[in-house]
Amino acid sequence: MIAYAFLTRSPNDDLIEFANELYNKHKCDIYIIIDDDNYLIKRYNPNINFIKINKNNCISNNLIYSIEPHLGEILNKSQNKMVTAWDKAIYYFNYENTKYDHVWLIEDDVFIASIDSLAKINNDYPDSDLLTAKNNEFKDHEVRDWFWPYCLQVFQKPCFCSMMCACRVSKKLLSLIVQKSKEISFTPYHEFLFNTIAGQANLKVDCPNELKTIVYRNEWSFEEIKENPLNLYHPLKNFSLHKSYRERLINSDVNIISIDDCTNAN
Repeated sequence: MIAYAFLTRSPNDDLIEFANELYNKHKCDIYIIIDDDNYLIKRYNPNINFIKINKNNCISNNLIYSIEPHLGEILNKSQNKMVTAWDKAIYYFNYENTKYDHVWLIEDDVFIASIDSLAKINNDYPDSDLLTAKNNEFKDHEVRDWFWPYCLQVFQKPCFCSMMCACRVSKKLLSLIVQKSKEISFTPYHEFLFNTIAGQANLKVDCPNELKTIVYRNEWSFEEIKENPLNLYHPLKNFSLHKSYRERLINSDVNIISIDDCTNAN
């Protein structure tokens, strides 16, 4: 079984509408993990599970700081980014809902061009423990680059990293992440955490072409998206463009594969 979890501070209307479309097409299990503790769920939606987790549940289980890239901030007990939707998602799928073999974790500024993109990836990679944009291995000459010094204080080599704005993780990998958090009393930075634990545990890691457009920073034009309409794109922070770009793709001459039978994908 596969869960689709969208991570957001507070759900925007376009995200909710896309989640409904995804459910209507593929009847998949959809979760929206809400970061804002003060967000009020406005109305019941039978197709979407809105999840609010008390941050103290994460704190008591050491699921904290997963998007904090600076070890010094963590050791000094900084309140910045202490508990976010990432921590809450890891908590939820390890402690409250463990029935899924795989879970998609997708930030709300990731643009999913086609309603069938995730189903296609699932069909192409049914048993991978981690699907991610890249799987870059640390090299010794990079010791002062990026956040490798932090990583090397937490892990022995080999270490790996990737953008994690959209990824699919297995139940086994999620369990290993929780074990690491218990061991060191916090959750290391997710951009090296997921890949490194998977690599050191000899889990299966794949990098689908559809995720290659998950990058740190880019201004995605419609023409670029049109070239690869099954891809996921990060970032696209103007949420109103998500819906309009999908509609333009449907109305264009782009041939987008349609997946109707998602038995293997769900």
